[in-house]
Amino acid sequence: MENFYNQIANNYSNIAKKKNQFLAGVNKILISKLRSRKEILDIGSGDGLRIEIIKKKLKNSRFTALESSKEMCKLFKKNSKIKLFNLDMKKLDQIHTPKFDAITCLWNVFGHLKNNSERVKVLKKIKKKMYKSSIFLTDVNNRHNALSYGYIEVVIRVLIDYFFYNEKRGDAKYDIKINNRIIKANGHLFTYKEFSNILDEAGFKIIKTYSINYNSGKIMNSLFHGQLLFLAKIK
Repeated sequence: MENFYNQIANNYSNIAKKKNQFLAGVNKILISKLRSRKEILDIGSGDGLRIEIIKKKLKNSRFTALESSKEMCKLFKKNSKIKLFNLDMKKLDQIHTPKFDAITCLWNVFGHLKNNSERVKVLKKIKKKMYKSSIFLTDVNNRHNALSYGYIEVVIRVLIDYFFYNEKRGDAKYDIKINNRIIKANGHLFTYKEFSNILDEAGFKIIKTYSINYNSGKIMNSLFHGQLLFLAKIK
């Protein structure tokens, strides 16, 4: 996906603006959970604009960022002075830093890894960068989001996933049109159970799961009505 983000880097801020309410809704929760955390690592920081918004609300925290896309890193350095590593998250163990009080990984970054086995490996590397008291926050695209995909479609998905679960069924391919140019992309849509199991296998305990409406950014009562934001800690 590094090549994909290199291609969309110059238009990334416009793409993010279209989901501004959702991002703001997630940010609000993050800020409330990170307020007492001194050292924070953000994985998949994009162009740096979002982490700067969060940083301004957490004046006593110090941030470190990780971003794999070279083009995104160029923008990041224009938008922020936060310490930045231009590195793939799969190589997190190559950065030699003290552990962090909190780690964030936002907007379905895990959906861009190849498979669940790879996701577990990365999560185990994340865990090694955490204290026992640290927290981990990540949000993923919800395959069972009825407000995004329709109730009938989601009912069918739930039944198929329950009786005939196949990890690959969550893989999705899509196109993004930018300046009359079609850019091919792919990602993974998770079920709540699937990502919960991934966290568990990697040695994490879920503290709370939020369902965030992908349009309004409001916290929803049902896990079938939004994207999934996980707050977790080491077991």
